[in-house]
Parts: sequence; structure tokens; C-alpha cells
Amino acid sequence: ASALEEALVVADAVGDPGLRIRARTALGRHHLRMARRDAARRLLEEALAQSRETGDPRGEATALEALGALARLLGRFGDAQAQNERAASLFRDVGDRGGEASALNALGSVLLATGHPDEARACHERALAIHERTLGGDHPLVARDLDRLANLLQAQGAFAEARPLHFSEGLAIVS
Repeated sequence: ASALEEALVVADAVGDPGLRIRARTALGRHHLRMARRDAARRLLEEALAQSRETGDPRGEATALEALGALARLLGRFGDAQAQNERAASLFRDVGDRGGEASALNALGSVLLATGHPDEARACHERALAIHERTLGGDHPLVARDLDRLANLLQAQGAFAEARPLHFSEGLAIVS
């Protein structure tokens, strides 16, 4: 964290809005991973506000996706859903297909947790399609997406449909 904190100090000193947003988002995500939720929320909300003030939709999307992860951890699924939907839309608008896929996967996880497996599946399938199209079928993110989709199908009792995703397609990528 000290390197990220130092980067934030430098970003503030330099005054570059994009750098300030990225530094706050990176440090906020770090705090989120370390279960320092209040610090994460403060930094991510600052990044979101700065993104909106400066008209940085990619920065806004990144902050929203991280805030969505925090909301999900706190059990605020409505907020998490709205933040991930907005993030996916902003990423799509700026042509960041990887960001869009990430936000769609996060949205799918929220939808599954709130009892909407069909909508969750649609999100995960869209994310998978984006990753296959942009990264190729043998990329580790594709394997992760296949695993996520297979787990969802297993949770729905669709074992025959899940099996090839886990054992044929997914394992072929990581082998």
C-alpha cells in the first residue's frame, strides 16, 4: 500500500486529473482487498466524483465497478447492480471491451446472488463472448469465464450443460 499511497501523493502534487483518478481507484481497490472498507469507499467515491467533474467516463466506469464490488460485499445488492450496469454501459461507450466484460461478470454475480440466474447467465455469456472475440479462445480470462458460467449452470442443476464448459473447453485452455 505504501507505493500506492506514494503514487497518490505524487498524483495530487502533479495535479493531473487522470493520474489522480487512477491513483485513488488503485488505492481504493487495494483497501477493498484488505477489507478496509471505509478507506476504500472514501477513495473510490473521490475517484468517482473527480471522474465526473473532469468528464472521464473510463475513470467513472472503473470507480463504479469497484464501488459495486464494495456494495456487494456489504450486501447492498441494489446499489451493486446499478453501479455495475452503469459501469458496463460506460465501458461500452468508450470502447473498453475488457472493462465491459469485467463489469458484466460482476453484474452477473450480483444477479445470481439476488435470485436472477437467467439474467446472470446472460451477463456471463456476454462477457465470455467479448473475451473470446477480443482475446481469443485460449486466453486465461476465457477459461475463467467458462468456469464461472459452468458453476452457474451447476447451481441451476444443468450438469450436462456445465460439464463440457468445465472439462473440455475450460481445462483445454489452462493445460
